[in-house]
Amino acid sequence: MRTASPDFAATSAFESIAIWNLTDPGRVATNDRAPGCTVISLDHPCPAGHIWAMKVTIRQAETADRATIAAASRATWEEHRARQPYSFPENGWDMLLARDHEIAFRDAKGQPVAVSENLYVAEAGTQIVGFILLSWHLRADAPPYHKGAVSDIWVHEDWRGKGIAKELVATAKELADAEDWDELTAQVWEGAPSTRLFVEAGFQRRSTIWRYGPDRPARPLEPASETPDGGTDSWWRWAVLAVILACFAVIMISQQ
Repeated sequence: MRTASPDFAATSAFESIAIWNLTDPGRVATNDRAPGCTVISLDHPCPAGHIWAMKVTIRQAETADRATIAAASRATWEEHRARQPYSFPENGWDMLLARDHEIAFRDAKGQPVAVSENLYVAEAGTQIVGFILLSWHLRADAPPYHKGAVSDIWVHEDWRGKGIAKELVATAKELADAEDWDELTAQVWEGAPSTRLFVEAGFQRRSTIWRYGPDRPARPLEPASETPDGGTDSWWRWAVLAVILACFAVIMISQQ
C-alpha cells in the first residue's frame, strides 16, 4: 500500500485538517476552521499556544483495526436505540451488523483476509477516528452486482464537523462509480445527524417509511434456527423431505 507524507506546517491562525485518501493519492481534502487546536491524538492535546495541522488518512481497514471498529459500530447502534428503542432491538447489533463486519474480512470462500475490500477507516496518527462499511460486493471475488449500500458509518465524537465523514462518503461514491453500480443507497433514521451529510453528498430521498405501533422497546431478535415450523427458514426442510419421499417412491415402484 502506498503511503503519503506531505508537509503540514504548524499555523498560528487556523487549524487545518488535511485528509489524505489512499484510494486517490492525487487528492488531499482540507478543512480550515476557526482558531483552535487540532490534537495529534486524543490522549495528547496540543501544547498551550500551539495550533497544529493534522493529517487524516483514508485507507482500507486491516485486521488490527477490527476491535476498534466493532466497538464503535456497537456504540453507534446504542445511540440509535436510545433515540428509537422501538426500532433497534437490544441484541440487534449482534444479530445483524456483527455478521457484516465479520465477512468484511473474508473472501467469497469464507477464508480470512488481512485487508478488507469494503471497509475503510479514517486514521489520525495511529488512531482510528472514523470508518465506513459498504456492501460486500466490492470484493474482487464477489459475484457481479450492480447495487451497493452504506451499511455502517461512524466518526469519533471529538472529530466530528471536520470533514471526515464527508470524505468517507466521497470514497464510497468513487468506489461505486469504479464498480459501475446503478445506485449507492444509505438508510438514515429520522433525527439522525447523518441526514445532512448524505444530502450534501448528492444523495436523493427515494422512499419514506411510516410507522404505526407502541413506543415500547423492540423485541429481541430470534436466531433463524428457532423460526417456528412453516416459517420462511424452514422451506428447505420440506424440500429435503420431498426428495426423500420421491426416492422412496422410485424404489418401491422398481421393486414391483
